[in-house]
Amino acid sequence: MAKPLEILSLGAGVQSSAVLLMSIRGDLPKLDHVIFSDTQWEPAGVYRHLDYLRGIAEENGIPLHIVTAGDLRDHTMRGRLRGRSEDGHTNMEIPIYLRTPSGGGRLMKRQCTNNYKIKPIRKKIREILGLRKGQRSGSEVLVRQWLGISAEESRRCRLSKDRWVENRYPLIFDASPPMRRAHCFRWLADNGYPRPPRSACIGCPFRSNEEWRALTPAELADAIEVDEKIRHCDQNKDEGRRELAFLHTSLLPLREADLRTPEERGQLNWLDECEGQCGV
Repeated sequence: MAKPLEILSLGAGVQSSAVLLMSIRGDLPKLDHVIFSDTQWEPAGVYRHLDYLRGIAEENGIPLHIVTAGDLRDHTMRGRLRGRSEDGHTNMEIPIYLRTPSGGGRLMKRQCTNNYKIKPIRKKIREILGLRKGQRSGSEVLVRQWLGISAEESRRCRLSKDRWVENRYPLIFDASPPMRRAHCFRWLADNGYPRPPRSACIGCPFRSNEEWRALTPAELADAIEVDEKIRHCDQNKDEGRRELAFLHTSLLPLREADLRTPEERGQLNWLDECEGQCGV
């Protein structure tokens, strides 16, 4: 039985960056390949960090592959809530917020992770293994796929749906003690590595207000443009029954959303306590 390939699914955020660099330093086993799936809508800081990681990986004999399923921004701009647009684009992939005619709200199902991250990486793994499209791989484990999930996220751990792939969570089961996200930041700083940016698409609806504010002015303007474009993506109902789409959880246009911190909005924090001994 051949030794399974050790392949990292790289998100280029703090956890997966730490896993790659720990492998390079010898704190974790040696990786055979690293794969990053590019949505083509990442912030500039992510691409700069990806270039940095690629250089270090390849200097140490670990190929870093970049794959893509296409331009997620373009798909979002031209997608529809239901059915297909005139140019053939299908349903929205990102989990947009919808405001109903009655004023309520709901969150669309997230499909972008599966279609723009998981599937392209799995396709590349099959290519590395030399498996043709449709070719069966058998039940023997051929790949250990590393995932940068840290200890506080252990509920996200899953068994692989494919018998030939074994999911591996090195921050939880290989590190001793198991590492949390904060431990990854500390390890990177202690070993002289730069702090990675948060890896998320520019228009990701799961951004917190702090993360929206962290975008550059050009990136925020980009997200605002997409937010305005998707507003009336519900085309299959009468005007009065259509739902309105938003990127921000407030169900307001991103241009108008209040991105200030609670303190900036005038809410009290512990520093406002006259004696700091309330205990509430």
